Amino acid sequence: GRGLARALTEFLLDRAEAEAGTAVYLLTETAAEYFTRLGFEPAARERVPEAVSRTRQFASLCPDEARCLVIRLPRG
Repeated sequence: GRGLARALTEFLLDRAEAEAGTAVYLLTETAAEYFTRLGFEPAARERVPEAVSRTRQFASLCPDEARCLVIRLPRG
């Protein structure tokens, strides 16, 4: 309730933008609603870039039931 999660998310999104990233993807089992309030949108797992889908988190650590979300960069 102190805004730490939002501050961390904003920090990481700012860093991704500074490094000329085009999108940030995440998988979540429990926090999809929270991240959609921050601007993330649902993403089809089969349309995630290969560089993302080949990560350990995506390929094996997060279950198939985890929701996939994306936010496009730069943010408006």
